[in-house]
Amino acid sequence: MENPEQKARQAIDEMLEQAGRLVQDVARTNLNAGRGIAIREFPQPARTGRPRAEEREVFNGILSVLPTGCRWEDMPHDSLASPKTCNRRLLEYQRRRVWQRLVADLRREAERRGMLNRKTCYPDTRVGKSQKGRTPRSGTPENTGLKG
Repeated sequence: MENPEQKARQAIDEMLEQAGRLVQDVARTNLNAGRGIAIREFPQPARTGRPRAEEREVFNGILSVLPTGCRWEDMPHDSLASPKTCNRRLLEYQRRRVWQRLVADLRREAERRGMLNRKTCYPDTRVGKSQKGRTPRSGTPENTGLKG
């Protein structure tokens, strides 16, 4: 009795043969048999290192840090992804423009559902460049409009 994997492999072999490929086993590979050789069950290099963190856990970690503005090290400990992984993955998403597309899609969906009111929106001051130091007269009553 064949299992589903064996049936799938046979179907793939048949498709390769119909496409003009010569399907061979790894143990009996003859590269001089002709053009278009397909090697059955070619060994893949073993994966090394730690397994990649789950996307959902990383995404939850990113969403716990960005709205609050806290440091990555201060993200909640209930996340299964490490702060370093979340930070690296966000940078990867931004480099590949995935994050920007995601935010744009979420914004469009919020507008479509009527959840985004542009009349009451205001820019988040956390993304603005902070002023380094005080100007000499920034705290005087003349500049603030307060009576001294």
